[in-house]
Amino acid sequence: MSGEVVTVCLPPEAGADLHAALAAALAPLDMNGRHEPYQGEWDHWRLGQPDHAFMVVPRHEARPRLVRDLTPRRGRERRAVPGLCDGGPRALLDFAAMGAGAPANAERHWASLSDEDRRGHVFEFADTWVVASDHLLTVGGTWVSGGFLDDSVTTHAYLDQLAAGTLVVRVEIHC
Repeated sequence: MSGEVVTVCLPPEAGADLHAALAAALAPLDMNGRHEPYQGEWDHWRLGQPDHAFMVVPRHEARPRLVRDLTPRRGRERRAVPGLCDGGPRALLDFAAMGAGAPANAERHWASLSDEDRRGHVFEFADTWVVASDHLLTVGGTWVSGGFLDDSVTTHAYLDQLAAGTLVVRVEIHC
């Protein structure tokens, strides 16, 4: 499960010290700790994931509340890409534009898989692929794997209904 992506949702005030807020939100899911109840999901994490950036609402690319981690990864430099970010307030993230490209992205992902990786899986595009990632951590601290919070609410619908100031951030985990 190395390199999985979590979409973390945080209250607006978390932006004052984003790294501390992420650390606090993710702490109950740390495999390394002695916390109760134990819910180990990761052994280390880092902000952002280059292949899972959010699209920014047009004409808002320079907003200071957008999150961009330009720390080099695996020896490769990261550069800011206009129109993309690692997170920010919900109102600045263009979920509609991301959704417009989702079917093609899902098809490209399926086409990139080997026959062995495809075996036993059925290709099915669902709106849960539009914005959500491998996992979702809700504002209330609920860890969700897969596309549904419950029988009727998709992770995409959850993200769509968040208040405008809620911070939504991509985090790469290793486990």
